[in-house]
Amino acid sequence: MEHYSCSTSQRKSHIQVEIFPEVLETKAGYVRGLGHSVRFVKSSSLVSFIDLSRRLEEAKLQIEEMRAQKWNTKSFWSSVRNGADDVRALAKWRSNNKKEEEHQKMMKEQQRNLVKQQN
Repeated sequence: MEHYSCSTSQRKSHIQVEIFPEVLETKAGYVRGLGHSVRFVKSSSLVSFIDLSRRLEEAKLQIEEMRAQKWNTKSFWSSVRNGADDVRALAKWRSNNKKEEEHQKMMKEQQRNLVKQQN
């Protein structure tokens, strides 16, 4: 009814806008465009999105695993470094202990020599 009050081109455009969705209905994979037409969205876009989402999650997991490995590696080398420090400290202690033992032996030997000289 109001279509008749419009010009012919306006009526045609208005009718297309109303009839188009009724005829085509809403279908999965179709999106209404900015004009008076419907644009097909390829299902490969949806597949690509799903694939990219999956790959993103896999990449996030790989990054977390790499961070954990890096932390474990740092921890390992830190313990190796600390272990090397411990070995050096132990070697130094043994060396000092050995020097102390040699010093004590020398002192005992000198005491024996003094005792012998006094007798």
